[in-house]
Amino acid sequence: MVEDKLAWLNLSKLCGMGFVFWGFGNIGVYGLSKVMYQENFRYYFYYMRDGRTFQPFKSLIAADNFYNVAWTSSSLIGGGFYLQQRVGSSVAFKLFGLSLVASYLATTS
Repeated sequence: MVEDKLAWLNLSKLCGMGFVFWGFGNIGVYGLSKVMYQENFRYYFYYMRDGRTFQPFKSLIAADNFYNVAWTSSSLIGGGFYLQQRVGSSVAFKLFGLSLVASYLATTS
């Protein structure tokens, strides 16, 4: 269903790029950790179990350690490109969605 709408807009290859975008987001949030006050970064991106709905997603993308960002973002970007090449964009989109749901459920349970 999503792929049909993206194909209509000639953006069907973007459908399976979830892991790649997540990797670039990881790099971007690392940049935010360097320019934000540490208290604000912790408030917005650390998971503190206070019942906010999207806090686990923000904590999954956040990193404030260079070594963590170096291996996580490179494996997400490289693995995302490899996965889309091997299984196609529709299956890669489904795997990305399922991995996010599984991570969310594991974090909040």
